[in-house]
Amino acid sequence: MGTSLDMLRRAAATLLRLAEHPENRPLIRRHERRLLSLVMSQILDQKVAHELADVLFQCSQGRAEPED
Repeated sequence: MGTSLDMLRRAAATLLRLAEHPENRPLIRRHERRLLSLVMSQILDQKVAHELADVLFQCSQGRAEPED
C-alpha cells in the first residue's frame, strides 16, 4: 500500500475519533462505500479493519431519525 502499518492504524484511529462527533458524520458518509470495501478486504490488517468497521457503525448511528 505504500504506507506503514503503524500509519494505517493511526489514520483509522483518527477517523474513528472524528466519526464519534455527529457533525463529522456526513463528511465520512460520502466515503462509506470505500470504507466498506476496505473493511471487506482480505489484505488489510484486522485491527485497522475493525476500527474502520467501527467508523461505519458510528456513521450509521442517528442516520434514521424518527419523524414526529
